[in-house]
Amino acid sequence: PVEDWPLASVTSSRQPSVTRVMDKARLGECRLGGHSVWQCPGRTWLVNGDFAEVRYADADGVSIAYCIGGSGPIDLVRVPGILSSIRASTVDPVVAAHDQQLVKFSRLIRIDRRGLGMSDPLVAGGVPPLEQQVDDILAVMDAVGSRQAALYGSGDGGQVALLFAAMHPTRVTALVLNFTSARAIRA
Repeated sequence: PVEDWPLASVTSSRQPSVTRVMDKARLGECRLGGHSVWQCPGRTWLVNGDFAEVRYADADGVSIAYCIGGSGPIDLVRVPGILSSIRASTVDPVVAAHDQQLVKFSRLIRIDRRGLGMSDPLVAGGVPPLEQQVDDILAVMDAVGSRQAALYGSGDGGQVALLFAAMHPTRVTALVLNFTSARAIRA
């Protein structure tokens, strides 16, 4: 029963600190892999399920968080944009469902980019250069024993994936780009 679940509440309403009491009869269940996701009025999601085991790769003294799902024949490295992280993609039902499709045919390697999610925070000086972010992906691939992988870059993570493919073409089997561009500003 729902009342026995250890629930995590993720609120996406415009009122960040509002606690809602909901009638369980009004909840609608959606199964996503190993998760039970209950959609509630007001765009609140209650999630019950296991989170992926997070591991860390060392990139020149910086810990880069990653997790692995699936055991398909190809490695697929997901390079997220700045608005995503391993934990956020786990509790977002749309992204979680998408990842469940990806693990059906691949070994999905999700990363938290430097300064985001559970990776080490940025030090003073601003956003790391793209070349440093490429080295972070290389460190994760080496840590998981991936000699070659398809890269899936979304948002500004697509720019990192593009540069990775240009700098290390023998390590890339395919490039998937979603909602990205080669540069952020016109030349």
